[in-house]
Amino acid sequence: MPDLEVLLGEYMKSAEKARGIKLIRDTLMGYEQRKHSAPSFLREWLGGSRHHWLWDYAGARKELRAAGFMNVRRAEFGDSGSHEFTSVENPDRWKLALGIECKKPV
Repeated sequence: MPDLEVLLGEYMKSAEKARGIKLIRDTLMGYEQRKHSAPSFLREWLGGSRHHWLWDYAGARKELRAAGFMNVRRAEFGDSGSHEFTSVENPDRWKLALGIECKKPV
């Protein structure tokens, strides 16, 4: 998921006049153009590709622990130790991203 702390750091460091637009694009929070066709509506409604909330590690860790997850840790590209996961991992998806590994007791 997008890492709120990293994204805000990039925003604060930037001198670009359009840094706010870049922030919204990077977070997938807004719409640059709203399409009004039925297929577009269904794709948006059923697709779930937009983010409705952003997290930093501290906040996500707190909520995961409150939900009963244990061994919560920040994950990095290629460090899962699971062949199934690393075989499909894509380094491009880790840019500006927050990865977390945790376990829920059975």
